[in-house]
Amino acid sequence: MKNSMTPVVMVLALSCSTLIAQDSISKARQSQARKVEAFYKQAEQAYQDGDLERSKSALRNVFAIDRNHGPAYALALKLKRSGNEFKIKAGQRQLVAVILPMVDFDRMPLGDALRMLSTLIKETSKDKVIPNFVIHDKSNTLKDKPVTLNMKQVPANVVLDYLMNLSNSTAKVNQHAISIKPRASRSVPAKRVAKEDEGF
Repeated sequence: MKNSMTPVVMVLALSCSTLIAQDSISKARQSQARKVEAFYKQAEQAYQDGDLERSKSALRNVFAIDRNHGPAYALALKLKRSGNEFKIKAGQRQLVAVILPMVDFDRMPLGDALRMLSTLIKETSKDKVIPNFVIHDKSNTLKDKPVTLNMKQVPANVVLDYLMNLSNSTAKVNQHAISIKPRASRSVPAKRVAKEDEGF
């Protein structure tokens, strides 16, 4: 009887050790899956924030653990295809993210208001966002248009929109600068003047 129990005990011991090994493998896989998910979320957030390098770095960490992570491949392709468009959208998102505590322009020339806005954005974002405003105006009068604006706790992009409306101009975010141009005026067709011989 003692000899017949030994194979049973051995089988049970092997089964237990196999279950323990499978459990530790399962836990390791779950841990890796959590790491992959955390790195992917970092990559996605960096993409939303417009931080190309941080997004790429997080994706490299994902692929180091799981080379077949589908969502990470999709995000990597999106990064690769977006190029300058990504940088432009990133610049737009950065302006949305910067909340200015207070803006007070009292009949200030637009050029000065844009310089002050740039300084406010730079200081509020702790040098993370530094906008470059470039005014394109053949008549050279846009920079001198007076603007008055007083706002509190407002995103930088909203302040820029108000300045553009007040000065009848447009802003376009480019890769390295924000271009300011006078708004194109619509030409109103001239009223037709009736001649005496046309009759009514």
